[in-house]
Order: sequence, then C-alpha cells, then structure tokens
Amino acid sequence: MKKLLLILILLVSACSKQSTTYSNKLEEIISKGTLVIATSPDYAPLEFLDNNQNPVGSEMELAKYIADKLGVKLKIETMEFAGTLTAVDTEKVDLAISGFGWKEDRALNYELSIGYNNEEGSESSCHTILINNENISKYKTLTDFKGTTIAAQASSLQEQYASEQIEDVSIETVQTIDQALLALQSKKVDGVALSCELASGYANSIENIVTSNVKFDISADGMYSGNVVAAKKGETELIEKINEILNEVNSNGLYKKWNEDAKNLAKQLGINF
Repeated sequence: MKKLLLILILLVSACSKQSTTYSNKLEEIISKGTLVIATSPDYAPLEFLDNNQNPVGSEMELAKYIADKLGVKLKIETMEFAGTLTAVDTEKVDLAISGFGWKEDRALNYELSIGYNNEEGSESSCHTILINNENISKYKTLTDFKGTTIAAQASSLQEQYASEQIEDVSIETVQTIDQALLALQSKKVDGVALSCELASGYANSIENIVTSNVKFDISADGMYSGNVVAAKKGETELIEKINEILNEVNSNGLYKKWNEDAKNLAKQLGINF
C-alpha cells in the first residue's frame, strides 16, 4: 500500500511539472531563463561564421543585447534561411533574427518588430543586383534585366523585389548566398539580387564580379524600413518588448557600432566591404 501511494505521489508530481503553462512566450522565456533565436549565418556583416564556426555579426550582437535586456541567456540555432521562420512556427525557437525585411506575407503570418539598421547608407537601405563584369554596360536599369534569370535566396526580400520589379524575370531560388555566387560565376544566372552592402563586399572579394548600378525601389517599406525581428503570430507581448528594446537601440545608435565591428571582422575572413 505504501509503495502504491509513493507511485501515485510521483505520478502526480511528474504531471504537475509537465503541465506548466505560460500565458505568453515572453513569460516563458523569462521563466526558463533562455532566449532561443534562429539565424542563417551566411549574410555578412549581419550574421556569418567566424574561424571557429561560431555565429557572429551585427545581428548576433543585437540578439545578445536583447537577451541581456531580458535578463536571460542566449542560445543561437543556425539553419538554412528558409527554415528560420518555420522554426518560429513550430516553437523550436522564440525569435528569428536573420536579415529579415518587412514583407506583407510575413506580416500576415508573424509578429514583426519595428525596423532597425535603417540609417542612410546601411545594409538594409539599398538593394541591387550583382553581375559579371563583362555585362556592366548591358545592365544599367531594371528594364535591361527583362527576361533574365536572377538568383536570390529563397523567401528573401531580394527575391520579392526581383520578382515584382523586373518584367518577365525567372527567379533561381537558392538556400545560401554561396550557391547564388557560384551560379553567377558559371553564368547559369544573369545576376544575384543582394543588399548593396553585401554585393559590394563580394564584388571586392571575387574576381570579375561587380555591382550593377541598378537599385530596387524600397520606398514602400515605411516604418518597417531596415530589418525586423520575427516572432510567432499572436505573441504580441514578446514583440512589444522587442520593440521597446529596439527603440533604445535605434535612439542610441548601437546597431551602427555593431555593424562597423562586424565589417571589420568579416574583412579578416576575406569579405571586404
């Protein structure tokens, strides 16, 4: 009888532990003491891998800052870009921070923060097309790219810009930027849609690759200009807290300092901005 009673007590205790519920994701993060974020570390200077294969970059510094402000530890999960938002959906991570720009479909399916990294001349304030040097005089306007094949990272903002702003374009979606660059070098595509800053970095590092003079129109981004953090739909308390932290980041110009430091680190790894 005593054994049976002990078993029942243990079962009730176990069920009690398993049934812990939280009213929202923010409460859960603070209670567990850990913030888990997803990123695709192939987009320097925002996120990339150092020589020890650790994720670094300006957005990783932002993630550290957010975790510090929440008073929790940071855990970074690296994956392909297309999987970062899925990880938010399935609650494998709490947030996705991976060079996201505001897109209507993202806003419908996720909670998106206010914009950051949106100063004039910042990585997110300009988007262009990387091309082979021999075609510099051929592609001077977006109209010149009519009927071409453009590589872009799957689900990226650049994929949207290219598909919406270039007539009769064929989009070659890739999982990583490296795949797009190889396709351009082998002339399987006519261009690679990238942020101007990242395109410049690769143009300075890869022979016979240059940045075109073409710029995509990003005027519709409005208050979400720059990059945004993504949370699961409905987690309004969490995104409101993130916005509070981002307002502080923007007001104090913190991201600009992180970005400069990240560029210097990327330069040491062969990407010269």
